[in-house]
This record gives sequence, structure tokens and C-alpha cells, in this order.
Amino acid sequence: MESCRRRWLAGLPALRSNMAQQVPSIQNTQTVETAHIAPPRKTAADWTRDMLMSADVNEATLGVKTPRVSGELLLAASSKLLGINRGEQEPDAKDSLQFQRVYGPADYFAEHVLKDANRVGRDLLWKATNKTGLDFMPTGALDDHVGAVFNGSKLANLVDASSPLELMDSTSAITRIGEGGISNADSAPDAMRLVDPSFFGYIDPVRSVDSFRVGLDAFLAKNVLKGSDGKLYQKFINARTGKPELVDSVTASRSVIAAPETMNAKTRSVYALGGKTGVRVVNKKDIDYYLPAGDEMYSAGSNMVPLLNACKEMRLHMGAKYSNQAVSLDHREAPLVRAVDSATGKDMSTLAGKYLGSQRARKPGRVVSVTNDAIKVHYDDGTRETIDVYRNFPLNHKGFIDSSPVVKPGQRFDKGAVLTTSNYTNDKGEAAIGTNLRTGWLTWKGATYEDAVAISESAAKKLSSTTMYKTSLNLDKTIKLGKRNYLSWKPTEFTDKQLAKLDDDGIVKPGTILMPGDPMVLCVQASEPSPGTFGKRILTDKSERWEHDHPGIVTDVFRTRKGIRVYAKMSAQAEVGDKLSNSFGAKGTVAKIIPDDEMPHGEDGQPLDILFSPLSLLTRTNPSMLHEALLGKVARKTGKVQVLPQFYDGNIEEYIIKKLKDNGLEHTSTVTAGKDGRKIPGVITGVSHIYKLKHLAESKMDARGTGDYTAEEQAGSSSKRYGSLETQALVGYGVWDAIEDAKLVRGQSNSKFWRDVRMGEIPTMPGEPKIHQKFFAHLQGSGVNVRRTQKGISVFALSEDDVDELAGPRELRSRDTYTAKTFEPIDGGLFGQDLFGANGDKWAYIQLDEPVPNPVMEKPLMQLLGMKEKDFIAVVSGGATIDGMSNAGDMKERLSKMNLAVESKKARGALERATKSRKDEALKRYVAIERMRRLGRSPDKYMLTKIPVLPAEYRPITSYNGMNMVADSNYLYAQLLDARDDLRAAKDLPPEYQAEARGSLYRKWKELAGLYEPEDKKLQSKSVKGLLGWAIGGSGRSPKQSALHRKVLGATVDTVGRGVIMPDSRLKVNEVGVPEKMAFEMFAPMLERSLVKQGYRAIDAMKMVKAREPQARTALVELMKTQPVQINRAPTLHKYGIMGLWPVLVKGHALRINPSICPVMNADFDGDTVLNSTTIVIDARTINARIGDSKLSGLCEADSVAYQAIKEHGMLAESAKTRMVNFTGFLEDLPRLEETKAVSGNKTEWDVPEGYYADTLDPETGEKVLAPVTKVSRHENLKMFDCTLSTSGSYTHVVTASEDHSLITLDGATGKLEKTRPEDALGKCVPYLKSAQQNVQGHCVKYINIGRSVYASYELGVFLGMMIGDGWVDTNNVMRISCCEKSLQQYIAGLLTVENSPVPLTKNAKLFSYKADKDRLSRDNQERFTIYAPSDICTGLKRAMGSGAGNKRIPAQCLHASKAHMMGVLIGLLATDGAVSYSTRQREQGLRKAANKTVAIHTTSPELRDGIQDLCRRLGVRSSATPYKGKRSIMTCYMVCLSLGDFVELCRSNPKHMVIPVAHKQKALELICRDTAAAAKAGTPSRSLDIVPFPDVLLGEFSYSGALKEFKAVTSKARKSGYIGRDAAKRICRKLKDTYWPDYAEARQIRKADRMHHTPEEAKALVDWWIALVEDDKVGWEVVTDVQPSTSTIGWDCTVPGPYTFTLSTGTVVQDTMNVHAPVTRKAKEDTIKRMMPERNLLSMRDRRIAFKPEKEYIQGLYFATRMRDDGTPPRVFNSLAEAKEAYRNGELNIDDPIRVLN
Repeated sequence: MESCRRRWLAGLPALRSNMAQQVPSIQNTQTVETAHIAPPRKTAADWTRDMLMSADVNEATLGVKTPRVSGELLLAASSKLLGINRGEQEPDAKDSLQFQRVYGPADYFAEHVLKDANRVGRDLLWKATNKTGLDFMPTGALDDHVGAVFNGSKLANLVDASSPLELMDSTSAITRIGEGGISNADSAPDAMRLVDPSFFGYIDPVRSVDSFRVGLDAFLAKNVLKGSDGKLYQKFINARTGKPELVDSVTASRSVIAAPETMNAKTRSVYALGGKTGVRVVNKKDIDYYLPAGDEMYSAGSNMVPLLNACKEMRLHMGAKYSNQAVSLDHREAPLVRAVDSATGKDMSTLAGKYLGSQRARKPGRVVSVTNDAIKVHYDDGTRETIDVYRNFPLNHKGFIDSSPVVKPGQRFDKGAVLTTSNYTNDKGEAAIGTNLRTGWLTWKGATYEDAVAISESAAKKLSSTTMYKTSLNLDKTIKLGKRNYLSWKPTEFTDKQLAKLDDDGIVKPGTILMPGDPMVLCVQASEPSPGTFGKRILTDKSERWEHDHPGIVTDVFRTRKGIRVYAKMSAQAEVGDKLSNSFGAKGTVAKIIPDDEMPHGEDGQPLDILFSPLSLLTRTNPSMLHEALLGKVARKTGKVQVLPQFYDGNIEEYIIKKLKDNGLEHTSTVTAGKDGRKIPGVITGVSHIYKLKHLAESKMDARGTGDYTAEEQAGSSSKRYGSLETQALVGYGVWDAIEDAKLVRGQSNSKFWRDVRMGEIPTMPGEPKIHQKFFAHLQGSGVNVRRTQKGISVFALSEDDVDELAGPRELRSRDTYTAKTFEPIDGGLFGQDLFGANGDKWAYIQLDEPVPNPVMEKPLMQLLGMKEKDFIAVVSGGATIDGMSNAGDMKERLSKMNLAVESKKARGALERATKSRKDEALKRYVAIERMRRLGRSPDKYMLTKIPVLPAEYRPITSYNGMNMVADSNYLYAQLLDARDDLRAAKDLPPEYQAEARGSLYRKWKELAGLYEPEDKKLQSKSVKGLLGWAIGGSGRSPKQSALHRKVLGATVDTVGRGVIMPDSRLKVNEVGVPEKMAFEMFAPMLERSLVKQGYRAIDAMKMVKAREPQARTALVELMKTQPVQINRAPTLHKYGIMGLWPVLVKGHALRINPSICPVMNADFDGDTVLNSTTIVIDARTINARIGDSKLSGLCEADSVAYQAIKEHGMLAESAKTRMVNFTGFLEDLPRLEETKAVSGNKTEWDVPEGYYADTLDPETGEKVLAPVTKVSRHENLKMFDCTLSTSGSYTHVVTASEDHSLITLDGATGKLEKTRPEDALGKCVPYLKSAQQNVQGHCVKYINIGRSVYASYELGVFLGMMIGDGWVDTNNVMRISCCEKSLQQYIAGLLTVENSPVPLTKNAKLFSYKADKDRLSRDNQERFTIYAPSDICTGLKRAMGSGAGNKRIPAQCLHASKAHMMGVLIGLLATDGAVSYSTRQREQGLRKAANKTVAIHTTSPELRDGIQDLCRRLGVRSSATPYKGKRSIMTCYMVCLSLGDFVELCRSNPKHMVIPVAHKQKALELICRDTAAAAKAGTPSRSLDIVPFPDVLLGEFSYSGALKEFKAVTSKARKSGYIGRDAAKRICRKLKDTYWPDYAEARQIRKADRMHHTPEEAKALVDWWIALVEDDKVGWEVVTDVQPSTSTIGWDCTVPGPYTFTLSTGTVVQDTMNVHAPVTRKAKEDTIKRMMPERNLLSMRDRRIAFKPEKEYIQGLYFATRMRDDGTPPRVFNSLAEAKEAYRNGELNIDDPIRVLN
């Protein structure tokens, strides 16, 4: 990768050279000593005189060609600046290549060495004086520089490397991001992303427009060279001499350049590129240069696509990208239609062969020897060479290179002869990444539905591919290898034949052929004793098996002390669900494989190989794919490859038609429809080059019969969720037995039930799920009693008597858990069996010396006693005496004497007499007393001296991957016991200490109940929640995150499968095709039962099902005749979202359904419905041209929020210099064409006018792409999920997505990004962009509307920030700002009252003082400004910033304003609600090594919290938000902490604006900046606010001895959480690069092999990948901490063209899949058959019309099927319609024959 540097770096090398001349030479020791004396200090004049600049740049910009700063140069610069300011001159195009230089890793490396010249020189001097000279560089002399460039630089990026073609393509990639360029994509202005005219001939204009880094990442045009001066060089033709010249990018930018065809024009005036004006009309004589050919404009990857000039831009881009994803085919062929390289005259396939593993002879010579690894040759000129042969060399993503020699020893060869070929080339050494297939565009029996394609059986064989898989096993002391260890535990798991493939250590041998289910590595894991395993060693099978459906062959086995790697390759034919593409990006999924005799046949009698939908030609607007197919037809007949220039000089259509006619061919053919022989005329046929993509169907299928279960006894891995929407759908059908089946039978662990099923016995229906029992127990433990009655469940507060009934005499006295060595429960402790029983199912209690209120009854007791909260807490803690009560005992005595009947009458009378202001309080007291009276319980019973303790089984300590997982409640019980003991210890202390201890005890009781967040910082860091927080939410936890929503109302279930859906018209409407592998897994329990009833033993039946033996398959077919299934297409919009169908066995890995039921099930293969906001990119030019057009009066754009966003940017009144505008909002705000409104079921859809773009995701590559929005739709009754994301457990936020979305998460097992459904994303890391794009000066909001339009100045930003922080607008429309700092008072006065105020609101501002409430946390005497302004300004300001502390927000216009204005808002917030502190107290006390530094803003408004973080992102400052409870506030507060490093950098680069008008805060800020600068200079890292993933795949990579020993503690935490702090990760990375990588300088020379368990190349690539991830600061990571069903049911969707799927800024995408549920009980099956089948639900629930409607493919097929022939054939006459039907059935009549019916 290479980076485009900014203009000012052009003169840097010369400047360095000049400065280097000033350094005195060092001759001897004396000179060395005096060299340390500082030279005389230079003046500014000296520096100016010695400074060197680029003479070329000065000439281009100022017209003065001089390298030095002179008076003439300064005068020219001043003159130009004045001219630009007056509008007389245009500014220079700074993004033009004449001001850009290209630098790569080599240049960056040289710069690093130059900067460290002194140290490198000392090393060389030592070498020269102590060794033998400078023949070799000293070891380690440049290690730091090598690591900095190739491990730490953004210029040295890892390539995906799934194919060698991708490696070739990456060599021409360049970027503006990295050293010498911009820091990240968010800081790039819009103008930088545009294609500059100077790119012509140097940078590919098509592939530059790629992903969210559009215009920043690009590809060089082919044959472009990079010079040592940083310029690009391309070969142009001199228009005056006609000779080729190598022209640099600077010269070309200042010249007039034309396209090659321009020079052949007959006119004098032609179009050409020239200077700043871009394309213009010039005289031919004025042209300086022109390109030799049009293909020189494009990169090598783009030139792999033939017929380039006839290819649409998007198709060209997709074709180049998909060719990089092709897998190696066994029957590969070079394309029949190729592009010619204009420079060499050779076709691109031949030229690309050398990059794909084919090697040719450089000279004539003779082969000396040939081995599997090398070819030795002897050239005729006497030289010798050894040519390496790469055999089975693995790449990423199933790719590999396998080269083979094609010459023999003694064979002579000429120059250019092919010596080796590879699995990506043919025997001629030409690129062959696909195969040539006979193609037809024909709708065929539903197989080409939408983007699906159909292929023949012969084509499936031709598309056989070989892929390589890596199986890895990490070794540690708990893993025991070997056959003997394994067979002693499981002697019958594998057969003798399978075991013979392994060595004595249980590892497969190289060359072994693996069959499905064969072992690859046999091992047993014996876990260490722990409380989670009750002190025992648990044996776990960790063996690796060959899980693929096809045989594989082992190519290599690598074993080290740390792990084992096994490489195996597998060959497989194309199957249903695999993805194919042609050269032009026409990607499709195989929906059907048709036998050759049933496939449509061409006129030559040969079957077609592949069928595309004819509609794809229209939707993709892709004529080039037709051109290639037709020319391929010519090439197939003539046997000659069609090689054409990329820019054909003539009409390509006429050329193709002529070629067809010359060879007796037509562009259309009459095909024969398979066996029936029916002729279909007018079908477009040809030969296309098709390749198979790496995304295979095999990995997308998943199924489960039964298996592992969670601690709550719910289904574990591979299970699917049955949520509330699915339950409501079943309620709609009235299938109550099916609901019971899903919840009780399949929704929990039922080992006895499944054993009875498998044994053929009558199973007993299971009882209440354990998760329900745990849920109710948590309610009781928190003080809420739950009892079941005949009427249902009653809920009321827990009393003292209830605790006695629950816990009996079992008192918990100690916080002890288990013994250290034996891990036995300690009696009397939290898990003592004497208290909780052997099974841990009994309750206990904690005895208190004094009563405390039940926390859930706190408010009713307060109302009963007529007390305020503050007084109530004071009495409970014993800190005050109020109304005769001084402690909780007095309170209990008062309550015991209370007569509720009398109190009720008094309260009713008080309610009737209450004034309006007192009525609410009186009503609450009356209701509390009346409820207590009706309950019949004395209120003193809710003053408890015993606190219930949950049974141990509901709060276990479990073991996971060697880590102990402790339930949250155990921590809270322990701290409650400590608080009780503290109170007992305080009995002899003064009263204030006793009051503090009582208050702490009551607080801990509330924390246990879940009403408060824990105060303990350690518990906060562990995200410990109370009992109610777990059960129903609360105390900072949303109810959607609670067990009630996640586990009680919804459940994961058994006997379920999931797979990609495909249309199959062969199926009946009430049938679903279930893959055989899925069916065996899903129906396993019922299938084993069926075999047992046939007489087989249970153990034999289990083995037969596992091996999928023929008897088991026969039984499965019979079982499926009586076993219906329920298919569920998420989201479950209505009851038809779940439907009963009969399963039918099919081959492959994809589910299949009849296309007729797709619409009613919302299975439209789109389904990307979302609820969150997104960023819409608006094409301002397009909309400017459209606004006011009378023809578009129905557009409604002028009222849309998007239109207002453009208006705010000031882009309507003037010609927009920047084309794109970012607008963050909701999809419903998009303008839409009302006349296109279409309603279908729950979906309402509109077309969107041109000019609107959205971030989309390519589902194949994971790349972001800017794509136009074509439609917007509204969906109702959706099943949505709320995904809670958090960074290291601090501030959490919720992303809402529909069930069919996928989050982009990091797979911890593989270290790769993958698509994950919301319910499966828990605990995984999700990437996000940390900083938003900044607004560019001149293209941002210029005026802020606060009732009136006020210029968005810096000062206005400060004023608005202070108003948002400590200001308000009262009911009299008077603005007020609280301020007690003198410096702030003076600043506000100067801001508002001076002449020509930059904040022209009013001059009527006065300073008043007032007496504040003494109970408030503020000074007793405060002062505030009172500002009298016009009412419209006050009203507008109130509306813009919100009213009330909890509703404040930053106006949206401020976030689109200039950077100076946004900095002003931030300064205003810091001056008021900000905390800028620099404390040295702890450092002086020896508690800290450094001062405590903080920059934060406090607020109680969630909307303001999010606005502050958005503001910080736009300013490039990272932040995190942490919720907390204020000491005297019932509202949740938020502290937004700013990253000190980012904030200091913002202050350093903007010293004028980043000044806080509060003296002590500004002083603290200056100290922070000073310390940060000193730390940066010393290399000390600052505290990071973000995290990075720590995947499981890395756990074995690091040895925790030696260099990495210091990181053992932090990585042990990362093992448990899956993530690590970025700062800690960076320190590990630095240590790795300093210590480890020197051992990997050469792959075969490893001195410390025990550090890695990979091969050296694998280990380095893996850790390099992680290092790149860690050091990529622009990408942040969050952890999915919770996933809950959402209460939202309405979402919006936008449609984009091509293969992309809509994505949020959070990364949400879609994957079209379907769940299949197998009901188990007899009644559930009957419900499914009688009520849920399609034939029982033919009518729509809304309008009672037919629910199954034909789609466009059906309509097209019906049209052609029912169209009569018009060839003049007379109609046949029939007496009746029945007679005509009988003739058709007998084959006497074709469906398109004309007939006439008499009657």
C-alpha cells in the first residue's frame, strides 16, 4: 500500500539535506565532546533564508519559479491571497496530482532511518571498529524501523489474500490515509473524495469509487510507475512529435491531454483535459499529450473485465471485485472473450498468468532436474537458476496455490515457455479462474426466480472446486493427546478403520483421505478442579473431526508445543446455494441443478449449462454480459479466442451481429424444452465465463435435535429462539398445544422426556421450566412475594412471616464459599449444604439486629407515615429524630399501633378537603392505606429483621474455559453480611458512625434488591446487578434486558433447524424441502424412537442415525410423512409468518419453498427492515436542479427533513462546490414520490427521487459502498430486537434491529468478521467508526435558527453551550444563566453587552444575586445573569435546546456548523457543566504516580449525553459516558469523559478557540496539556477509553514467560471477557514487535519456536492482523451485552440496487434465512396439520382475499405459457371445454395451440 502525501511534504527531503549540511563533522573524541555544545541560535531571518521549497509548486501556484523564500515570492503570495478574497482569482485545486506526491513503505522506512541516524551510525561505527568491517548490517540495527513501518504503519496493510488474483490487484492500491496523509477517513473533506481531472491516465476512476473511503482508497492505472521523487509516471504520446514519452503527474496536470480517439476526430475543436478547468473544448493544435489507448486509464483488475467501454460503471467495479473471490476450479478454462493489453499486444489472461502461479522461462535453456519443490534450469548463456514450485501453499478463506511442473529433466525450452502451471491457470499458463458455460436467459420452472440461477448436472461437475481448510487445536496442560488416553474414555467412539488413519499421538497422517466424521486429532481435556466443577476434574472431548460432507485429503500437519495445525483440501461439485458470477458482476445463487436431459437444449442438440432470469438484464442494465455471451458463441464454434481492445473503435453491436452472421449464428435461438420437446423461440443464448465464489452454501446451514443446555436449562448451541412474536402468531392460529410443545417440551432441558422418546416409551410431560422458578425466586429474594392461586399468580410485598415460611431456621452467618484445595462447600457459608441442602434448593436468611424496611415497600410506608423520602431515610439510619421516631425500631412500633380502618377514614377526609396542589399527595396516601387494609396485614410486618437468601442453585459458581463465573447476587450477599458486621462493630462508636453504618446497611439491602446500582467500584466494573435488575430490569438496566423478556417470555428451543431459503416450484404449496443433513439432526430423537419401535436397540439406533445409514434414511422418509414442521420467516409479521408444511428430503444445504408462499411469508429475499437512524448522503446538485420543477410538484421534497439539511448547508441558493452532504436522520424523513405508493400486506412502499445515497454493505466482501436509494418502505407488526452495546461495561446504548438482520461481529474462534443474528450476538464484539466526518468550512450551516437566524460564530457557540449547561428560559420568556465565577461573569457581560456584540441577541443583560437552597450541592450565595430578549428569540431558544435539566439537547444545526462554532459549544459546556481538574493530592500521598487529570461534562439528559458525544466525534475527540446516581438526586446522571489525548490535540491545534473562560478550569487545562505533551515526548501512553477484541484464536499465541510475563494478569481477564483495553493491547504489540519479530526474520530460522504453536508464517500473519486491528484507532469496538425482544413493531426499509444490503452506521445488515421447527407432542402435530397448513389459510386475514399471489416471474411465465401461436395455424374446433382438456391431457394439443369451443 502506498500513501498520497500532502503538498507541503514535497520540499521536506531537500530541507533535511540542507539542515544536514549545518551539522559539524565528527573526526575524533575531542570533536565528539564539543559537538554537544549548542550552536548559536538562529534567527527567523536565518531560517527563512535557509529554507528550501519546491520550485515547481511555487511556479504553479504563484508564477515565481524559485526554491527559496524571497521578497518576490512573498509579494506574489500576498497578491494571490487578496485576489482570492476579492473573487478575482480561483484557489488552487489542492487535490490535483501536481500538488500530491506518492510515498510508500520504502520511503517511510528511509525516513525512519534518517531520523535515527545517530543511533544507526553508532551501531555501524561499532561494527567497523570491533568487527571485520561494514560488509553486513549489524543484527538488530534496524529492527525498530522495520517494526514501525511494516507492523505499525497504516501503509503496510494485510491483504485478504483469498486468491492470488487479489494479491496481484493489491499491488496497485494507493490510499490517502496513513503516514504523510490524513489520519482517518472521517477527517477527509468531501472535495478530497472527488475524482480530480488530473487523475486521468494515472488513477483508475472507477475503482476509486469504492466503500466508505470513497476517493481515499484507489488503484493506480496499469503501467503507471512511481518515481523516487514521489511523482507518478505514465507513458503518453507527444501530440507534436507523435513519439511516446514518460510524463510525470505534475507535468500532465499542467498540460492539455486528450483521449486517444480524440486525435482521430475530423473536427478542429475537440474535448480535452486542461489545467483547473477540467474537460473543455480546445483546438487540436493545443493538445500536448494523449493516451496511447483507453485501457491505460484503468487498473489491471479492471482490465481483466473484457469489453470495458460497453460495461456500466457499477458492473465493471463488481466484475473486478468478484474475480478476486473466485475459488480454484478442477475443470478450469481461460475465457473465450478477452481484452487485449494495448502496451504489449497480449491478452490480459496471458499476462495475468504469471501472477497466478504460472512461471515462464526468462531465456532459452535446458531443464536440469525437476522435484516437487523446485525446477533447476541451465540457460544457454551459462547461468543457472532454481525456480521454486509452490505446492499446496495455503491462503485465506479456503484459497491456496498449488503449482506443478510441466517440463521434464533434459527438456529444452525457449524464452517464454511455460515451466509451471497452477490451480488458477490452464496448461498454457493463462489465467483460468472460471469455466465457459453455455448460457441462456430463460425463465425455467421457477428455478430462475429473482436472482437465482439454474445449472445443469454437467455444469455442476465443471464447477467442481477444490478448497483448503485449516483445523487448529490449542494445547495446554489440561489437554491430553493420544489414542490410549482417548480410547480409555471412549473406546467405541470411532471404528478401527478410522483410528488407523492416526498416529500414536492421535494426530492424522499427511496424505490421509478423510471421510465425513473421521477424527483428525484425538484428545481429552481434563479441567482443573474448581467450585464450578465441585472440586472434580471434568473430562471433555476436544477432538477435531472432519465435519464436511465430502472427502478430504490431508496435505500438511504442523505440531509444536503450543498447538497443532492440520491442513486438508476438499473437492466438491457446485450445489444448491453456492454463488456464481460472470465477468461482469452478475452474481446469482444456484437454486436448482437440472439433469442434462431435462435442461433446455440449443439448436445443436446440446443442453444449456446455466440459465439466468431474463429480468436480470433489465434490473442490472448490463449489456456487456450479452456481448460476451454472443462473442463466446462465436469463439466456441470457430475454436478461436475472441480478443478485442477495451475501447473498440466502432459500433460493438454491429460488430457482434456481423461476427454471428459470418459464422451462421443468430443472437437468439429456438431451444427445446427438455424431455417434452416443446420449442421455445427467441431465447438469447451464448457462452459465458462463469466462476464460483468462495461463499459456499455448506457453512450456512445449522440444525439441532437436542444437545447442551445453559445454566437456566434452556437450549444451548445451534438452538433457535421462540419469542413473543412467534407465540402471538400461534395464538392467532389458536394452536394452544403447539404453544405448550414449544415452551415446555422443546424450550427447556428435559433429559427424562427425551430418554423416554428415544427408548420408545410413553414420555411424561415435563413440569414448570427451571427458568420460571429462578425468575420467581429472584422476585422473592428482592422483597416481592409471588404465590400461585386458583385464579392465577398473586404478587405482593414480602413480610417477616413470609421470610420465616421460606427460610425456616437456616441462618446464613458467613460469606465463605468453598475450601481452597478440595472445593467443598463450607458449612454456614453462601453454599453450605447444611443450609441450602445437597441440591442447593433451600432458602436461608440473614439475621439483622435492627429492623429495616422492605425496599419495595418504601414509598407505601412513607405515604402511610406521611413522611418525605429525606426524612424517612434519616430516621431509618438513625441520623435524625422526626415526629418522635429516631430509628427504624420506633418506626416499626408506630406502624404496629396504626389502625388502618381509622387511618383510611382520616385519609379520605383529608383527600376531600385537600387543595388542588395537595390533592395528589393526599390521594397517594389514601390509596396506600386502603390497599394495606384490604390486604389484611399489619404494616409493621414489612419492617424486616431477616433478609431472605436465594437457594444456591439459582446463584451458582460455574466454570467456563478454566475461569470461574460467579453469579452477581453472591457479591451482593457478601457485602450485605459485611455491612451487618460493620453495624455490630459500630455499637460502641459515636452516634454519627452508627448512623452511617445503618445507612450503609439499608443501601446494601437496596443494592441486593436491585433498586440501586452498587457503590463499590469493583462491582461496578463487573457490571453487577441486583435481583430485580436481573429479573425485570431497573437500576440502570432496561426491562428489555431482563430475564423476563429474554428467557421467560421467549426461549431457545430444541428440534429446530435454520438455513438459506431458495425457491423451488417443484414443491407443492404445502411442502418444504429440508436438506438431508438438517433433517437427520433435527428429527434425531423421533427418528431414534422410530428405529427402536422397529426392533433395534437404542444404542444401535443412535449410531445408525449418527452415521445416516440407509435403514435410518428409510425410517426418516417414513417419519416425515407423519411429522409436520413449522417454518418461520423472521420477522414474524402476522400469523402467516409461521406456517405448517410437510417436510420433503432434498439434497444440498438450502431450505426450499414454493415461490407461491414467498409473498405471504415476507420471504422476498430482501427484508432489510430497520428501526434505527442512519446517515443519508444527499446529492445536492441533483436536488438543486429538481427543486421548483413544476413536473415534480408531488415530490414533497421542500418539506422534507433531508431538504432542510441541504438548506442548512447553504447549498440551495448557490452552485454547490461539494456534491455530497451527510444528513443523519430516520428513513421516514426521506422524500418520496406519492404517486408511486404501493400497499402490499403490512408493507407500504414509495419510490425515492434521485440524489439520495446510503451506506451499504457488500454481503460478500464486507466492504461499505455508497449506493443510491431507489425505494423506501414502511413495515408494520415486525419482530424487533434491542441489542445493548457497551464499551467495557461503562455507558450502554441500544441498537434496534429486526430479526432478519445480522450484526457484523468478530468470531472469537477464528478471529474473522462474520454476520450474526441479533439473538446469537450476545457477548460478541461489534466494530464502529469512532469519529464522525467534520463539516467543511464553506459547506456547513452558516446561520443558527433560534427564533431568528443568527450567524454561527464561535462566540454564539460559547453562549449556546453555557445556556445548555447552566441556562434556562423561564415561563415569562426571560433567559437566565447561573454563574458564580467572576471570570465567567466578566466573559458573559463582555459577550452580551458590548458594542457590535458577536451574539446580537440583546444588550439588556444584568447580573443579579439570589439566595440558593442550602440543601443543594452548591454555594449558598450564587449569582445569575438575567437576559431580557425578544419573545421570538426566547421561544426559539427554548425550543432548540429543550427545557428542563433532563430534556436538554444540543440543537441539530450546531452539529452541522463550522468547526469553530462546535468548539464554542464545547467550551460553553465545559465552562458550566464541565469538570476540568488537575489534582496532585493522591500523588503527594504516594497513592498515585501521576496527577489525577479529568475532562468531563455532567448532565441528567440522555439526549444531551448523546449530543455531547456526537459533538466530540465531529471534533475528533473520543468519549465515553458513564451513568451514576447523584447523592441527592433521584434522576440518573451521566458523566461524559473526554479522551485526554484527543482533547489536548484539539487544544494544541486550535489555541485561539480552546480557552475556557473560567480561571481555575483554564489553569487545570494548561497543566493537563503540559503533562500530556511531556508524556508524549517520553513515550508514556495516555489512558484509553476504548477496547479491542482479544479473540480466542490468539490465546495460544502468547507465552506468559519472559518478555510477556508482565501482561499475564490483563490477558487472563481478556480470556474471560473476549476484549482488552486498547492501551494494554498496544503495549503488548510494542513488546511483540521489539522481542518476537527478530526471531522471524527468516521463516526457517526460529530460535524460540516454543513461543508460537502456528507455523512461523501463520503465527506472524495472525499476530500482525491483531496488531493492525489494535493500532487502527479510527475503528472502535463495543460488546453486545444483552439482546432482548423489542416493544417496537414498526420499521422502515430502503432499497438499493445491486447485490448490496442496506446498513446502519452501526453496521446492521441482513441475511435471508428461515427457521424450521419440528413439533414433538401428538397434539402439537395435530394442531400444525389442522390449523397451520397453507390449504387451511388461503384467505388473507385483512380483506379475505386470496393470500398467495403470483410474483413477476409467475406472471411472465403464465404470459408465455398461455400465448397462442400466431403462425397462421387454423384453430382446432371442440364441442366443449372438457373435450379440449381431454385432448391436451392425451398429448394431442399443445398449450399454445389456437382452439375454438362451440359450446
